[in-house]
Amino acid sequence: VAGVNLVLRLCETALKHNPELSSAYYFSAISMYQVKDAEKALSFLADGIEMVDDSLDKSSLYRLRSELYYDMGRLEDAFMDYDSTLMYNPDDIGVQNNYAYFLSVSGKNLDKALKMSANTIKAEPNNPTYLDTYAWILFKMGRYQEAKEYIIRAMNEDGEKSPEIVEHYGDILFMCG
Repeated sequence: VAGVNLVLRLCETALKHNPELSSAYYFSAISMYQVKDAEKALSFLADGIEMVDDSLDKSSLYRLRSELYYDMGRLEDAFMDYDSTLMYNPDDIGVQNNYAYFLSVSGKNLDKALKMSANTIKAEPNNPTYLDTYAWILFKMGRYQEAKEYIIRAMNEDGEKSPEIVEHYGDILFMCG
């Protein structure tokens, strides 16, 4: 708690001198979330989103808020903020991957998820996490043979080190017989 208070004091001082300093809102929100004060964390992010003008900074704040919303089980809020994140930074493949995966887990907008996931593979064709996400979306769509191709690629790119990828591999193989 002492570290959180120090971070908050430093951020408060920084914001007095520069109210558009996105990192101060970002670190304040993370600090509050670490001490289980999600509402205060969301408040810092809302203030930052309102005060910051730079697109990448605004995108960063929306991204963090979408992740907090997702962790809190507020899926619709998370998905709206992921859309806002991508509005300000459409090329953020990390956000596209997370958003696509979370959509697939919820079983919503699978076509949108597949398109975003395809973008991540185009950008990083050997990333096992991105290959896994694409495979998982195909799995959720019932396209098991295609999913198998991508999950095998994920496994070949060190995917066996990830328990989640290995679990997806097993699920996909099971559905392929």
